[in-house]
Amino acid sequence: MRLLLTRPQEDAERSAERLRALGHRVELEPLLTIRQRPEALDPARDLEGVQALVVTSLNGLRAFLAASPRRDLPVFAVGPASAGEALAAGFRSVRSGEGDAAALAELVAGTLDPAAGALLHPAGTVTAGALAERLGAAGFALRRVVLYEAVTADRLGERTEELLRAHVLDGALFYSPRTATTFVSLVRQAGLEACCATLTAWCLSPAVAAALAPLGWRRVAIATTPREAALFRAIEADTNREIGSEEMSDEDKAADTEAETGGESEAPAGDSAAELLIARFGGLRPMASKLGIAVSTVQGWKSRGHIPPTRTDEIRKAAAGHGIALDEAELAAATAEPGGAEGTAAEVPLEGEEVDGPGPWVGDDASLPENGPGDGEPAATPAPTPRPAPARRGGSRAGAWLGGGALGVLLVAAGAAGAVLTQPYWQPYLDSALPGFDQRVEARLKPLQERLQALESAPKADGSTLSDQLGQLQDRVSGLADRLSELSDQVAAAPTGGGSGPDLAALQQRVDQLESQGGSQPAALDDLKQQVAKVQDALAASGADPQALEGFRNDVAKLSARFDDLNSTIEQVRQGLAKVDVVQGDLADLKSRLGQLADQLDQLGSQRLAALQKQVEANAQALQQSSDARNRGALLALALGQLREALRFSEPYRQELQGVEAVAAGPGAGAELAGLIQPLKAGADAGVPNLTALRRQFAGLAPEIVGATYGSGEQGWLADLLDRVPELVTVRPVGQATGDSVGAKVARAERALGDGDLPAAVKEIESLDGKPAAVAKPWLEAARARLAADKALAELTRRAITELSGGAQDGAQDGAKSGKGS
Repeated sequence: MRLLLTRPQEDAERSAERLRALGHRVELEPLLTIRQRPEALDPARDLEGVQALVVTSLNGLRAFLAASPRRDLPVFAVGPASAGEALAAGFRSVRSGEGDAAALAELVAGTLDPAAGALLHPAGTVTAGALAERLGAAGFALRRVVLYEAVTADRLGERTEELLRAHVLDGALFYSPRTATTFVSLVRQAGLEACCATLTAWCLSPAVAAALAPLGWRRVAIATTPREAALFRAIEADTNREIGSEEMSDEDKAADTEAETGGESEAPAGDSAAELLIARFGGLRPMASKLGIAVSTVQGWKSRGHIPPTRTDEIRKAAAGHGIALDEAELAAATAEPGGAEGTAAEVPLEGEEVDGPGPWVGDDASLPENGPGDGEPAATPAPTPRPAPARRGGSRAGAWLGGGALGVLLVAAGAAGAVLTQPYWQPYLDSALPGFDQRVEARLKPLQERLQALESAPKADGSTLSDQLGQLQDRVSGLADRLSELSDQVAAAPTGGGSGPDLAALQQRVDQLESQGGSQPAALDDLKQQVAKVQDALAASGADPQALEGFRNDVAKLSARFDDLNSTIEQVRQGLAKVDVVQGDLADLKSRLGQLADQLDQLGSQRLAALQKQVEANAQALQQSSDARNRGALLALALGQLREALRFSEPYRQELQGVEAVAAGPGAGAELAGLIQPLKAGADAGVPNLTALRRQFAGLAPEIVGATYGSGEQGWLADLLDRVPELVTVRPVGQATGDSVGAKVARAERALGDGDLPAAVKEIESLDGKPAAVAKPWLEAARARLAADKALAELTRRAITELSGGAQDGAQDGAKSGKGS
């Protein structure tokens, strides 16, 4: 097909090469031009205190590479393509998200500490999404530096306008809403809206398709996932539908129909590692049956794109029992922990950017290949809601809580002592399987020490609280004294009978007495209440003003109620002090028991400690010896996964091969690894045709190979006639032919290709000679290149698995031996 590609120039050329390798004609019409601004980066200002780079597009990364020589910062990339380019540029620590802002923000928040420094985001002048808000909600400071701008075209190129008017284009590819909107505007400006009625628009996402809605298209196709590989698969599917109905058998059509409708036994277009593994077992139901689990469980693995690592041994056993060839690298990828949040839908709000590869990649800590040019950020996911802190219990339960806490501390201490006593027996196995064991044990013991310190300081805190409560009581009594003083003034101003004046003086004296005692004697309060009652009776007998007496009675009633409150509060304080005494006794008992436990631990002596130290040193040495091999194996397996994907779709794989070569060039890799890579270098720039492409090429070449046998090599009219016979009609056997004729060999080769047996087809064609061999030579070279690439990839994969499994086993064996020796 003849396709119009609208990406920016640099990325469009890369995509055009891949499309041409698939047999398409490509016309370039860049609707965005990327202009870098390296001078906008101020190292002293922008890089000071930065702990990592956050990359949301290839253009942002390229602009940073042009602006700064720094390659020591960790990189968190939105997708594998930008991650791969960062690795190729010399960054050693690279992590990849799932292609959208939600996964990228979650990856950063789950890996880095906000207190360790700011994050630098090289971006364009136009951004989308809310990456800064997401990271800000997680406590990170994001410095966005504008290092490039994406300028839209102001008109369509003359050649593009001519192609549209001539109706010679089959369709156009769109990677972002911004390029789609620009195309709509420029087509309207040129008055070419009607020309789109014969075109198919292939879109990377629904958002891109929505931006193209104002134009009337023959068809709008959307990639199953926002990745370039999925977009190309959609184009190939349309191509096969248009050219395949006449040449396909009923069996082939049925297979295509099943693939298009998502047949259960076929891997879906998204092709996650989990889906590929499920497809190896025959689909959802067959895999569930072979594993003896519910179909819904396998469906959950498929929708999440991840299989729990605990199922690894179970899957291996089922595969062996049913004769299923299991790729260990594929199993490792399917059970690897994802870098983004589960269930987050991949979307492409990045302007001008494609998201064409599954994450995460882990190189030095991470590595490898996605995104096309972009000048925006992806959209956001709400930050997780923090868990509320548990409510503190009231003071009335302090004794019970501390008693239970003391018992819990004793149990924890006893368990810790048992773990220490038996440590020489389980430590070797734990160290080999769980690096960093000592740090975790220390982290587990630290909370116990903090709880003991809290218990020791508890009595002081309770005493301070009681002192504060007594101070509050004193303030309340002082307020009561002031109020009584006002009442006494009111009574002195009223007509009085016998005895009221001295009674009020006595009352004031009792209030002063109570104030000086700090509210600590309830009997004094009772005496005060009696005095107040006497004053009330004396006023009633004196014949004072009824309104004044009523007001005084109300005030006295309130005062009496407050006295009752004081009595109740003092009683509560007294009970609290009694409970503190109990807690102090429990604490003393706990200290005594812990002292006994410490004495028992001291009695174990330095011999066990020396043995433990020796064992730890032996385990550390064994882990160090095997860590290089394991790390190299992990890096190699991850790099090979991307290389395998490129080879699978006949794409150029120079960038992916560089990732594998970087691992081979590392310390301890050896010359053997570099030798295994050598066969892959020849086709790195153009790609190696896959089995589907080889079938298609052979189908068109087979008549020419058979027809080459009719040429006589003589001169004259009869020879010319014989030479023209193949142009008129070709008769050759098909299916399972016998004999050594050229037609029989071509028929057997074609049959072998249909069965997926490329080596058998190559063997048949290699047996040709003369003109047929000359006609078949280009195809034969391409087929041999494919076989060599597959063989090299298989050898490299076996090497990665050997280093991964061998390193872990060696570490475990060395640890076990050192444990027995001690």
